[in-house]
Amino acid sequence: MRRYTIWLYCTTLVFALLVLPKGRTLADEVAIVALNGSGQVAFIDIENEEVIKTIALNVPYPHFVETTPDANTAVVVCDAGHICFVDVATMEGVTVLELLWGPEQHGITLQPNEFQGLCITPESLALVTEANERGQLFFIDTRTMEVAGDPWYVSGEPESIISTSDGSRAYYVDEGSIYYVDTLLWPAVSYGMHYYQPTGSDEIGGLDLIPNDESRALLCDCDNRIFLIHIGARVILDQQQVDRERFTEPSSLKVSPAGTMAIVANSTDPSITFVAIEGNTLAVEETLEVGGPADCVAFTQDGQTAVVTIPRTSEVKIIDVPGRQVRATIKEELGLAPLGVTITARPAEPVPNETSETDLK
Repeated sequence: MRRYTIWLYCTTLVFALLVLPKGRTLADEVAIVALNGSGQVAFIDIENEEVIKTIALNVPYPHFVETTPDANTAVVVCDAGHICFVDVATMEGVTVLELLWGPEQHGITLQPNEFQGLCITPESLALVTEANERGQLFFIDTRTMEVAGDPWYVSGEPESIISTSDGSRAYYVDEGSIYYVDTLLWPAVSYGMHYYQPTGSDEIGGLDLIPNDESRALLCDCDNRIFLIHIGARVILDQQQVDRERFTEPSSLKVSPAGTMAIVANSTDPSITFVAIEGNTLAVEETLEVGGPADCVAFTQDGQTAVVTIPRTSEVKIIDVPGRQVRATIKEELGLAPLGVTITARPAEPVPNETSETDLK
């Protein structure tokens, strides 16, 4: 019996090596990219540095993408008012939620929604900000793929949004202010917003919490500055110029899983900037050329690799973080204008390299 088991194992291994196409066994982590210009989502094998598959969403302008806590579903928010749900394991479309029109307020019907940000709590609740007419915060149950109750009207133009690791609070940016929502109050009450204006700037480009100390956050503004703030105390702990030799106008940033460094995506300069975080101190390190203005950054779980989207050139860069260099450029079979990106774990299995025209219904 033991000999038979060994023979079966060896036979299966040889079959896999001979039959499976080269490079088609997926790595532990896969990047999922929203392709704003071609209405698609791409799955990228980070280890093998290639596109595994692209999916046509059949709705325009996908912008933001995050995965649910169980990593089974990718939630894709599109600029024009659609939310798409994609099965990560099969890389196929699941459904589309259409939210083109808001409810009537004071006799005025709201215009098509312009979604500006997305985060997902540990309870699988997606929070989506909307900035047309009156600012709204939508709550989406990612398990049922339906709107969960009425949206909160938060005024202004809310943009990027992040959630604490326990899901009890979410922070979103509205022009030069940071607001927070006590999500535990939902759906009992439709308020709970408070604000903090940390920089004096009228536009905050990006916001992220420090993973090992969520009382602190990192943010950047359109005046080429990056700030480390204590949200609870509402004080600036440190601030630095992103790059003293160029006006980079940072658009977003991402803190590494260890909370010791961040990568800033620069919107007016073809570069990203590495920033070290040590205690309450920031240190701007290298600025790395990436071939075009960057839009979004995501880290692998070990923090050794980052994925950066470059919409103007329709490229995705894979970054060697310790080496501070571009490891690979993904362009072939990618699609147009990559914006949002997230990295998720996925079981290794053979998958054909193809583009799917699956209709999402």
